[in-house]
Amino acid sequence: MKTVLIICTTLLCASWASAQRAARPARPAGNGPRPNAPIRMREPGMENLFPPALLREHADEVKLSDEQRAALKAEAEKAEQQTGEARKKVREQMEALGALLKADKVDEAAALAQLDKVLDAEREVRKAQMTSLIRLKNILTPEQQAQLRELRQKMISERTRPARPAPPKE
Repeated sequence: MKTVLIICTTLLCASWASAQRAARPARPAGNGPRPNAPIRMREPGMENLFPPALLREHADEVKLSDEQRAALKAEAEKAEQQTGEARKKVREQMEALGALLKADKVDEAAALAQLDKVLDAEREVRKAQMTSLIRLKNILTPEQQAQLRELRQKMISERTRPARPAPPKE
């Protein structure tokens, strides 16, 4: 019983933290990636996908055509709507779980069933995000993808390189 309680508590904390991130208001499309987005671009395999902010920032450098720009914008807007709806579901399911957990004596089966609903809603968020990232990539040519990988690697190496001290003034 203790083990079940520990597992439930751990899962609840993780779900609650995820719901808190999901409950943050959506940022306008032009302001770059959302902090603490469920899909992290540093996860294995993600180096082959390109977030909308990276595409917007380097659109001229990779020579996006007008058609590509329009398709990327439409996909980003569609994705924002889908993930917004999915995040709303996460919040609603977390609130329902929270209500169950307020009881002095928690109905374990009901709480775990509700936790499954929370996790399903979180999966919808991640799936919508991944779908969008795949569609964005498929709009790009192989050459543009290679350029974006190089640009991202350059940005990462510049961020991780220690700052050089200013030369002494004479």
